Amino acid sequence: MADLVIVAVNDIPLAGQIKQDAQEEKILVNVADKHQLCDFSMCAFVKKGNLKIAIHTIGNYPNIVQRLKEVLKANIPQKIDAI
Repeated sequence: MADLVIVAVNDIPLAGQIKQDAQEEKILVNVADKHQLCDFSMCAFVKKGNLKIAIHTIGNYPNIVQRLKEVLKANIPQKIDAI
């Protein structure tokens, strides 16, 4: 038995059915890019040294999250702990 389900399909009715089936079994669900169908959400993280930054947009802007992650990774110095 699963403890959680991550749904990544390009079929909203199917995602809704999976969500409903999982809910009946009391299984937590995350439907990629459809925050209204999610029981929980996931963040993107950037980690440099002891600094960890979480980026979250409630699943609405995955391209922006990816771009922010790239910009932060490129611009935060690797030796951030020494600053």
